[in-house]
Amino acid sequence: MSNILSSEREGFLFTWKVKNINVSYGEEKIVSPKFTAYNLFHSSWIMSLSPSSAKDSFNLNLELTDATVGLMRLVNLSITITVITSYGEEFMLEEKKIFDFDKGILTHVTSTQNFMSREETLIFNCHMRSNDDPKCPSLIRCMAHTLIGSEKRCCIWKVRNFINLLPDSQKKYTLFSTASQYPEVELQGTLSNKSKFHIEVHVSSEKKVFIVGKISVLTPKNDLKWSKVKAFFLENGSTTKVIFKFPLVIFRKCPLSYLCNGDLNLLCEFSFSTGAIHSDIEESNYLAEKYHDLKKKENSSITELVRISTVDAEDTSCSNETEETPQTLKEDLRNFYLQKNHCDVIFQIGTEMLQAHKSILCSRSPVFCAMFDSDMKETVNKKVDIIDMDIDTFDLFLLFLYSETLEDLTWDSATKLLYAANKYQVESLKIECTSFLMSNISVDNVCEALKLSDLYQDEKLKSACQNLIFKHEAEIFSSKEWEILTVENPLLSAKTLQNHFGMKK
Repeated sequence: MSNILSSEREGFLFTWKVKNINVSYGEEKIVSPKFTAYNLFHSSWIMSLSPSSAKDSFNLNLELTDATVGLMRLVNLSITITVITSYGEEFMLEEKKIFDFDKGILTHVTSTQNFMSREETLIFNCHMRSNDDPKCPSLIRCMAHTLIGSEKRCCIWKVRNFINLLPDSQKKYTLFSTASQYPEVELQGTLSNKSKFHIEVHVSSEKKVFIVGKISVLTPKNDLKWSKVKAFFLENGSTTKVIFKFPLVIFRKCPLSYLCNGDLNLLCEFSFSTGAIHSDIEESNYLAEKYHDLKKKENSSITELVRISTVDAEDTSCSNETEETPQTLKEDLRNFYLQKNHCDVIFQIGTEMLQAHKSILCSRSPVFCAMFDSDMKETVNKKVDIIDMDIDTFDLFLLFLYSETLEDLTWDSATKLLYAANKYQVESLKIECTSFLMSNISVDNVCEALKLSDLYQDEKLKSACQNLIFKHEAEIFSSKEWEILTVENPLLSAKTLQNHFGMKK
C-alpha cells in the first residue's frame, strides 16, 4: 500500500506490481492487465512501460481503451503516480498533473529513471480523479501484477586447491538448468601472472535471452566479498563471452581469511529471461475506509491460523528433517536498514533522501554520536544534509554501518567509501577499502592510490604503492599521471623519489 497516497479518499487507485523487471529486455513494452474504473465514467484503461532513450529508464503510459457510450474524451483528470522499490522506498513520479485523454491514443504520463537495472520488483501506484465530477464516489482500488518470466540459478563453485593454483592454470564449472528453454552456463577461471583470477562466462542459446550474472567470493565465515555483476543479451543462435575479473591478490597474503582449506568458494547467481510475460488482476476493492480494519483483522486471523497449523505440522514431522539455518545478526541488521521501519533521521543527498536509525549510527561512528548528542541543527530537525557524497556511495556506507558488508565494490566506489570511512571514523570500513585498493593497484592507478595513502596517512597503502612504482619505475615515472602528481603534490613525489634512490644505495 502506498504511504504517499494513503490519505486519498476519492477517485480510483490502480496498483501495478511488476516482478523481475531487472531482467526485462528493455526493448519491448510491458503492459498491465486491462482495468475498469467504474467511478470514472465506466472507463477502461491499460498502463504500460515503454523503453526510453535514457539508460535504465522507461516511459510510463496510460491508454483509455473504452468509456461510456458517447464519451470519447475525459478532460480535467488529475493523476498522481508513485513507485515503490524492492527495498520499500516510495518515490513520487508525477504529482496531481492534469491530463486530457483521447480514446485509443497512448498518453505519456511520466518517466522512471535509474530503477530498472537494480530492482527485482517495482510497484506503481496511479491515483486518478475527475475534477469535472464534484460528487466523486468513494475510493475504488484495483491491484494487478505482471510477472516477467525468469529463471534464477544459484550455486557454489568450489575451486579446489586454489592456494596452489599456478598462473595460466584453468578451472571449469558448468551451471545447468532444470528448465529446457534456458541455456547452460560454462564458467572458466584462469589465474593470471599478476595473481588475478579471471572468470569467463560462456553461454550459447538458440533463443533470444537476457541474462544477469553475479559472482561473489564466499569466505569461511559465509561473508560475501567483491561481488561482480554483469548483464548481457543473446540474440537467436548466438554465443557470447563475458569476463568477470576478481582482485584475488589478497588470497595469497591472507589465505585463512578467504580460503576454506585452500579452496576458493564462489557464489554464482544468474537470472535468465526469455521475455515471456504474464499479467492478471489480483483484487478489486470497493470497501469504504471505515471497513478497512475489518479486512486487516480477517487477514491477521488467517495468518494466525496458518501459523498454528504450521506449528502442529512441525510437531508431527519426522525428526530427521533438515533444519533451516537461522538468520544471523548481520542479516537481520541488513534487512532492518533496507526495510526502513522506525527510522528517526533523514539524510538529504541532492534531491534524494535516505532514512536511518540514530542508535545504529551512533554505535558505529563517534562522529555521528557527537552530532546527535549535541544541539546541532541536525539533531533538532532530524535531517542531515550531505553535500560531499553521492546517493549511491552514502547508501553503501549506511549499509556497511548496519551489516559490515560491502556489495559490488569497484575502484571508484572504494575510493569514495574510504573518504566516508575517514570522515566518520569507521575503522573497519577503512581496513576493507584499503585492502581492496591494495589488491587492485596497477600501473594505471598507482598515482591516485599514492595520493590517497598520503591524504589519509595510510602507511600500508603507501608502501604497496611505492613497491609497485619501484618495480615499474621507467613506465610510471614517464607517465602523464606521475607528471600531474609532481605538480599537484611535489613533496609527496620528492619523498617517493628519495625512498627510491635510497633503496638503490
